[in-house]
Amino acid sequence: MIRRCVVGAFGVGLVVAVGSPAVAQPDYPAPSSLPASVSAGTAVQGESVTFTAGGFTPGTTVTVMDNGVQVGTATADANGVFVLAVTVANCGANSLTATGVGANGPVSVSAAVQGVSCTNPASTGSGAAGPATATALPRTGNSLAVPGALTGTALVLLGGTAVVVSRRRREDQPDT
Repeated sequence: MIRRCVVGAFGVGLVVAVGSPAVAQPDYPAPSSLPASVSAGTAVQGESVTFTAGGFTPGTTVTVMDNGVQVGTATADANGVFVLAVTVANCGANSLTATGVGANGPVSVSAAVQGVSCTNPASTGSGAAGPATATALPRTGNSLAVPGALTGTALVLLGGTAVVVSRRRREDQPDT
């Protein structure tokens, strides 16, 4: 009976330890091949920064907005990457957003630039910057799943062994 319990516990632990990791469903868009980036995180108001990102269908037009105001367009190259020089128009937060078409439908990527050395100190920009847009799928799951399952299996086996040894000792002792 105990042997069956130990073997069963070992089997359950083995199934948990070798279980497959979570994977994204096929209808989630793939992350862009080149994450959105700007040549500088801060720039003097009126200067240009280079805005670059990938994941677009080659040859499509990518529209770039700064805090919701269109500031230019670019064409994605053969690798689906666009590059555009954007003038930092606002003092403070500038949220650059590029939208276009990718292999799985619409693609939108964002990057932030802080406008500094403003000509008008009272100016705070044309609007509030929105939340950052993720450029890749978040990682799901827990990196402790396999080590935890192995530890749990080891504890179950250790407990089962302790029970078996304890019962054998009782059987080996003479009755008084």
